[in-house]
Amino acid sequence: MKKLFFVVSVMACSFISAQKSESGVKFGAKAGITLSSIISSPEIEKIGNSRTGIYVGGFANIPLGRFLSIQPEVLYSQTGFRNANQNYSLSTKLPDGNVSREIVQKSTKANLDYISVPVMLQFNLTREFYLEAGPQFNFLVNNKQTIKNIEGIINNNKKYDTSGFEFGFALGTGYYFTENIGVSARYSFSATSMVDQNNTGKIYDQHKAKATSLLQLGIIYKF
Repeated sequence: MKKLFFVVSVMACSFISAQKSESGVKFGAKAGITLSSIISSPEIEKIGNSRTGIYVGGFANIPLGRFLSIQPEVLYSQTGFRNANQNYSLSTKLPDGNVSREIVQKSTKANLDYISVPVMLQFNLTREFYLEAGPQFNFLVNNKQTIKNIEGIINNNKKYDTSGFEFGFALGTGYYFTENIGVSARYSFSATSMVDQNNTGKIYDQHKAKATSLLQLGIIYKF
């Protein structure tokens, strides 16, 4: 709740600044495709294959001068991974009271959808072309993990081991073909510690930190 209050406060301050801007604020919408991966550290190893999804949302562009502007956004963004072969510890209680442990391999995919709030500082190199950088606040709104074992049995009841909030940074660029229509590319990297929320006994990459690596490509429209 404190994190959400902080994000709302940042956006409120941005809109207050917009009211004082001589040039005025411009609103817009954006949408496009995402290419996401989950990266484990310290080995910097990608888990499974990348997931292709979509993002959509809106923004307010607030001029701070001739060459600078600040752009808070609210985006719905799909992330996750596909086809990760992970090892699980399977425990079986024997008739004599002892416990037998077996390591089994399962294929996992995860759909992790976020409401993202980037606050980007844009450097307007020309009227058409800009560079941008800034922090990003991600709030998890959908967590679906599908686990398929070697017999083909599917389990959709377990959530992926991740927290409900991520903080990270984003870098990007954009180009406006007209005063209102343009394209953008952005890369963001958000780190968080992930814990076993489901007590699944998963041992693959246990105790390792993971982060979301996300590439966004899309179109922009200013009203």
